[in-house]
Amino acid sequence: MSTQARDLTSLLTVCLEDLYAGRVLAAEALPSIAAAVGLPVSQLVDALARSWRDQARAINALEPIDDPAENLWMGGIVKDAHRDTETIPQGALRDIAIIGAVRKAVAADAVSLETAIALANTLSHDRAQEALTAMRTHAHATDEQFRTLLLDVTRAAG
Repeated sequence: MSTQARDLTSLLTVCLEDLYAGRVLAAEALPSIAAAVGLPVSQLVDALARSWRDQARAINALEPIDDPAENLWMGGIVKDAHRDTETIPQGALRDIAIIGAVRKAVAADAVSLETAIALANTLSHDRAQEALTAMRTHAHATDEQFRTLLLDVTRAAG
């Protein structure tokens, strides 16, 4: 059962559970999404899945998480991405749609990280602050990679 937020410490725990659940869900879903798109999109999506799997382990090391609540925003983004793989013909259009879906996930994740980082800073939870800041840096770099790829794939399709 997920943690109830009653103070800053328990709210940080809720944030960590949410980030963990989102990463686990995405790491499980992204490989099948990657299989439905072309190179180099599939390689970048697979790399993100591996990264988020590793980050989930890092979050669990900060705060053991047994039964997190369902991550609704990641679930919705993953559901939309799966729908895109089924309704958009294989090729550049599907690749563009999946890049957009992944960027939505990365952007939502970055915002969630910002909340957790603010709480960790306020609570002087240095280990969490350092780990989460590294994840935020990775999120920004990942988004930039996908943004650049989006421009390349879109130009090639035009």
